[in-house]
Amino acid sequence: MIRVQELSVTLAGRRVLERIELEVTAGEIVALIGPNGAGKSTLLRAVAGLVASEGRIQLGIDGRGCRLAYMPQDLAAPRLSVLEVVLLGRLDRLGFKVTGGDLEAAWEALTAVGQEALARRTMAELSGGQRQMVYLAQALARRPEAVLLDEPLSALDLRHALEVADLLRRLVHERRLACLLVLHDLNAAARMADRLVLLRDGRILAQGPPASMLRPQNLATLYGVEAAVLDGPDGAPVILPLRPLEVGLAAA
Repeated sequence: MIRVQELSVTLAGRRVLERIELEVTAGEIVALIGPNGAGKSTLLRAVAGLVASEGRIQLGIDGRGCRLAYMPQDLAAPRLSVLEVVLLGRLDRLGFKVTGGDLEAAWEALTAVGQEALARRTMAELSGGQRQMVYLAQALARRPEAVLLDEPLSALDLRHALEVADLLRRLVHERRLACLLVLHDLNAAARMADRLVLLRDGRILAQGPPASMLRPQNLATLYGVEAAVLDGPDGAPVILPLRPLEVGLAAA
């Protein structure tokens, strides 16, 4: 479980997040959506303990804590093999040598994302989409109870984006993970997430199920665009951006 209360972040003298309140329960995917600069990635980094914050961040139940995995958006391609990169997800558990348990967890994670055949290749040999899935495997190798994912579908082609989205939903629900992620693709967010959190200018405008959040007026306020919201064949809303709105209309 992830619970954030009265969370504020100031960076370089500028208030980036203001009194954020949200909760992610076991087996739930919560997606942060909003325009560039809204504070989405900063919120993930704050929950991961990578930036100083005010307020309270609770991981786990009854103060016992939980294993947390964080996958940032901008990932380099080190001169390491795929297996070595995935093993780095076990860094807090590795001693002077890699154990059988570490290797088992790494292979399990690579298999979960369908990339075990790449284990001996170097990261530099991979496409951007393949690297993205390797870093997802690295996060899973921790066998976490909560995961923070910043744009996990970026750099993926249409087929792989659908496969990773379905994979994440299955793993989150089967393993009872608390998953907080950032998405720019609203159609993916509508299909993947149990709840959406609308962020703008460091504040939460609203949060709730995708069908109630992805409405034309909310999209106008959040992004400054006119958009049509259609009913998809699977029941999820489908977003069709039409045109940018004038500044005054977008803020109304």
